[in-house]
Amino acid sequence: MLRPVALALLLIGLPVAQWAHAADGEAVETVGSGTVNWTTGLVTATGVGAPPAKAVNPAQARAMAERAAYSAAVRNLLETVKGVRVDSAVLVENMVVANDVIKTRVTGLVKGARQLKVEHQPDGMVEVTVAVSLTGELVDVVLPKEFGRPVSGLEPTVPAKPAPRPLPPSPPVSSPERAPSPPTPTAPSPALPPSPPPPPAAAPAPPAPSSQAAPSYTGLIVDARGLNLKPALAPRLLDDQGKELYAGGILTREQAVEAGVAGYAKDMVAGSRQSRVTDNPLIVKGVRVSGTKGTDVVLNADAVKAIQQSEPTSRYLQQARVVMVYD
Repeated sequence: MLRPVALALLLIGLPVAQWAHAADGEAVETVGSGTVNWTTGLVTATGVGAPPAKAVNPAQARAMAERAAYSAAVRNLLETVKGVRVDSAVLVENMVVANDVIKTRVTGLVKGARQLKVEHQPDGMVEVTVAVSLTGELVDVVLPKEFGRPVSGLEPTVPAKPAPRPLPPSPPVSSPERAPSPPTPTAPSPALPPSPPPPPAAAPAPPAPSSQAAPSYTGLIVDARGLNLKPALAPRLLDDQGKELYAGGILTREQAVEAGVAGYAKDMVAGSRQSRVTDNPLIVKGVRVSGTKGTDVVLNADAVKAIQQSEPTSRYLQQARVVMVYD
């Protein structure tokens, strides 16, 4: 039996899961019978369980209904996870079908899903909501093996040379005692001519002309509104020639697994509030999407230039400080 609120939502055509989890500016996508919140990084699904007709007592009926609801939630969650886009070419489902190892790991991850909420209804029905994270193990399982810049590609740090250790003072040289000799009269030394003054020091060379210092940014916001962008676990930024500016060639695999490749938001205010880009992000506009799944964003020449000028000092790309804003 549906609750009045859920029934009303179904009648007006609004998915219950989306209504329950969406907040202002959050990028929430309904996939199957669950939701993917690309802003909070959670995949959630709900299952409903009914008490058995012949239960020994109310406590047993409640426990059995909870188990049935949890099992249904996990089944729904697995279908939702399979619908998550990995990159511009494949879904999680494609990788599960093609690789038994990935299938086993994804299934095991979902079976151990975190239980977020349990709701008991007056008629004995139970609703259970479960979730898995879009970062961590799920990303590690489904990202292609070749994804990520090797750690050895990092610039080596050169240790500072230690300061030379001062030499210990020389010990005084002892000599045998002898009787003091009478002072010997000395003739006055002839006056020496004054030393010539040292040559004047050469004037320091004028500093080489340098361009204005590149501004420092704390992150990157890509405005992809109006482009029909689809969020994914591993989106890329490309220049207008299709060359990759950001993703697997910039990040290490460990960074992608820990923090995710990019964050998502539904409006610029929500995007700028994400701690991922903090207080002074560079904002660029995308010109179109790329890839069969529409997950990659192509930038124009001005945006590419702004990134190339600021990234060497700000290093926001190498720290995965990227947020995509789409509608």
